[in-house]
Amino acid sequence: MIVATLNRGKFSLNQPTHANLRQAALLLPFTFDLHFKLIVNQTRKPFITSDHPVVLYNQFLEDKKSYGSNTGIACKGLEIFIPLSPSHLLIFFDGNVYKIGSKSNFLVVITSETDVENLNLLQCISANENLYFNQEVTELQISHLMRRATQYRNTTKANVNEFTSSQNNNKIRVLLHTLLM
Repeated sequence: MIVATLNRGKFSLNQPTHANLRQAALLLPFTFDLHFKLIVNQTRKPFITSDHPVVLYNQFLEDKKSYGSNTGIACKGLEIFIPLSPSHLLIFFDGNVYKIGSKSNFLVVITSETDVENLNLLQCISANENLYFNQEVTELQISHLMRRATQYRNTTKANVNEFTSSQNNNKIRVLLHTLLM
């Protein structure tokens, strides 16, 4: 059971896994327009992963001011990176914004270590507390990535705003809005 306490009350979920699965099922149709490719890493530098491995990113809206997130499931320009192994990564992307590899080929081979390092940087930025990698990655490489990631990691906390409507049939309706400050 998950319990959260707010200023004027608390709410709980008896089956949080079911709630997450239900939400995923509701959002799934919004992903049907995304294209996908399997990235094959042919460099000597392996992909790393983290305790938060699925990275949502949006280069297209990165520099545009917005209210809320630019990485929502229905946002134009969304990219989703999922590392599968040290040599494979799955990417979902907005095909109306980005071109990755050729249209006719599901596989994209990368031979640039800079590309691999930048994809690994996304993992460092997204990580909660842990990075995972194999013996091919050195402590120096991880230290370098973490130094670069520090400037991009979100240090702000979420602010929850509560909007309450008038009572209806002894029920109070509440809208919670979460915003990173």
